[in-house]
Amino acid sequence: MRILSKRLSVSTQHPKLSLISPTLTTGKTKIGNQGTSTKTSDIAPCTDLYRDAPSGKPGRAVLSSSRNTPRDLVQDESCRLLRIEVLERHPYTSQAFTPMGGTSETAYIVVVADSLDDESPDMSSIKAYAMRGNEGICYAAGVWHAPMAVIGQVCLMTPVRADCRLLISPSSST
Repeated sequence: MRILSKRLSVSTQHPKLSLISPTLTTGKTKIGNQGTSTKTSDIAPCTDLYRDAPSGKPGRAVLSSSRNTPRDLVQDESCRLLRIEVLERHPYTSQAFTPMGGTSETAYIVVVADSLDDESPDMSSIKAYAMRGNEGICYAAGVWHAPMAVIGQVCLMTPVRADCRLLISPSSST
């Protein structure tokens, strides 16, 4: 299966992704720090659905640091291909990735899929988005997604997530 990535922006939002960008402004954007910064609140929900987990135990958000090396791309006739062998989901929490010190060049690819009624990934719904190195992403709770897929150069990230994770191999590589 081949999927072309497109740029994720405010106008091309995916219903289960939130864009975290220094250029994002809304009616909630305010001036702060004695006029030296702008702050846009509530741009991505931090969802905790552990109350619905079989264990009944509360979740705990974790702030991490990760150094992501570029993935190998395969050159095809007209494009470069990224092989996706695993999808994962965090059924009870959202998960966010915020690059540190990135540029406006494309730095990573986000791949997402909806769930079927049996909670497995709906392979027909897969979408891919090209993300800039100065943009973050927040996955909604329960959305299937590929692990971090950095392209080009090393990308330092600050992931925020809870500890729960399920893995599945797609029936065919992307």
